[in-house]
Amino acid sequence: MKKIAMRASLWAAAALAIAAGAPSGQADILAFGSYQGVIGVTAAEQPVPLRPNGNTTITFETTEARTLVAVTYNATCYVQVYSDFGGLGKVRIRITIDGIETNPQTGGQESALCSEQSPGQGMGAHSRQAAMVVRGAGTHTVRVSAIYTDSAYNGALYSSSILIQN
Repeated sequence: MKKIAMRASLWAAAALAIAAGAPSGQADILAFGSYQGVIGVTAAEQPVPLRPNGNTTITFETTEARTLVAVTYNATCYVQVYSDFGGLGKVRIRITIDGIETNPQTGGQESALCSEQSPGQGMGAHSRQAAMVVRGAGTHTVRVSAIYTDSAYNGALYSSSILIQN
């Protein structure tokens, strides 16, 4: 009986907190961009368009120093792979805020937006999430760069979007 009374009290406290306007844990959207064209990916890292006009950067504002920011990049990713020795080919992306690479940083399989074993090709909708604490308040700039690596010899991104939240 005591457990039922305790649960009822907890539910009542939760309902009161919601009614009183307690924060719900919701993130604010700081910026959003999308690009519907085809983005060719090469063996040299290059910035990718983040806006319909082809801009390769997107900006957002923070009002406080040391603000945790989350970035989600989505795209349909295509990779073609071939090697006489087999192996994995990847399309990797790198996300930076104010020129500093976000976490997790690139460097291994975990940073591949898409990958395929040689010989072959693969295509699918994928996303990458990253986070970083921005040091100061003010305007910040995000850039996404792409490259194909290892046994890949062709890559592309389609219908991409980026969401920046705190």
